Amino acid sequence: AQGLDLEVLKSSGKYLKNIKEGVLETVKDLDKAIYIEQNENKLSNVEEFLLNNNFRILNILDNTNCEFNIHFIQNN
Repeated sequence: AQGLDLEVLKSSGKYLKNIKEGVLETVKDLDKAIYIEQNENKLSNVEEFLLNNNFRILNILDNTNCEFNIHFIQNN
């Protein structure tokens, strides 16, 4: 799912509630995106989706010059 992590998570639909924990890669700056079509996969969109879907962010790690890794967990 290179560059499409958020879209993959969204596509889980009714099964999203079964996801307990995970890590997403997100682009830091759309101008420096490695993959084409990463418009949705930016930090603010990922944060909003996770928080609106009963997840909390454990940490955000600086992965490279152009990406973050976001470790998230489902709220109890």
